[in-house]
Amino acid sequence: MQHMGKSKARPILLAIALIVLMAVIGVGVLIWQAQARYQSDVYTGNNAKVNPNKPLSVLLLGVDTGADGRIDKGNSDTIMVVTINPKTKKTVIHSIPRDTLAEMIGTKKTNVQKLNAAYNIGGSKMAKASVSHLLNVPID
Repeated sequence: MQHMGKSKARPILLAIALIVLMAVIGVGVLIWQAQARYQSDVYTGNNAKVNPNKPLSVLLLGVDTGADGRIDKGNSDTIMVVTINPKTKKTVIHSIPRDTLAEMIGTKKTNVQKLNAAYNIGGSKMAKASVSHLLNVPID
């Protein structure tokens, strides 16, 4: 009986390990692409806003659009800020919990909600402004 339990657990553990590996590879590819794009823009002059002497921060959002026929924007279930520092040649990723309470920047009055609602309320502009305000970091 014990042997049968191990044989059932092995495929599950293998599947979990494969999913984690795919996620790590996916994030690595995103970082590599961001660094390649940043270096391309810096050295070819394609983006006048990029300063090769200053860090560049980018907001990454994973947005839930719903699989049950929902047609609204949805909330951002994954919120990450990637900062590329050309001087130190390092990249840092900060993952922000979706349930973090934050001020929704872009509304006329003070409005504190879960941070993942910013995208649903005001799109990427509000999400960017709200995360930037929360972390006190400019998001490029």
